[in-house]
Amino acid sequence: MSTKDYISANPDTIQKFTNAIYKGQLWVDSHTSAEIAEVCLPYFEDSNIETLTKIIDRYKSQDTWKTDPVFDADGFELIQDIMEDGGELSTRVPFEKFVTTDFADKAVKTIK
Repeated sequence: MSTKDYISANPDTIQKFTNAIYKGQLWVDSHTSAEIAEVCLPYFEDSNIETLTKIIDRYKSQDTWKTDPVFDADGFELIQDIMEDGGELSTRVPFEKFVTTDFADKAVKTIK
């Protein structure tokens, strides 16, 4: 998430960040739960490889992780629904006014 001003002043930074997110998504999609757990383990000092692998297996089976960085209108509506239900959103915002997918679209087109 970023402001319009920051995006306008730093489009290269935004694109590089989006590209990195997409590369991470591709890596997760193409590796086993055990491989992902091994990379994540140093960040979860109180866990172990077996537990992390089971958690990642569950996430994968639930289709929790996206395979691309493009944020669609359905996802945006779902987040607003959750925020509204939780009493944290008093006014809904139109997708087109709040979200730009230009950087994500470019990442998907240029990164293989």
